[in-house]
Amino acid sequence: MCLAYYLGYGYSEDFVDHMGIFLARLLENPTVELTIRPDSACSACPNLEGGLCATAERVERYDRAVLERCGLNAGDAIPFREFAGRVQRDILEPGQRSRICCDCCWSALCEGESRWEKTE
Repeated sequence: MCLAYYLGYGYSEDFVDHMGIFLARLLENPTVELTIRPDSACSACPNLEGGLCATAERVERYDRAVLERCGLNAGDAIPFREFAGRVQRDILEPGQRSRICCDCCWSALCEGESRWEKTE
């Protein structure tokens, strides 16, 4: 869900570089396996220490809420654009994003038009 509003800001230069590459790859529409654990998106995050997320409880809460609202489960594998479309339709369009992640330190950046609106 975060990538709908990602603008190239982040924790570090490595994180920003990684997320730019990661987003470009997702826009090619690969099949993605949905998870609530650290994954390839997290690999350059400074909160990932030894394969464990320092903010795991909060991030897992966000991930579970996104999957639930989109009618999906951890372990499901779907084309990325299908997932992004569900996020747009089931969370972003009805204005539910802030109910999921209002306590995120980046939340203020996630206002306005989502990138998935442009690709629908």
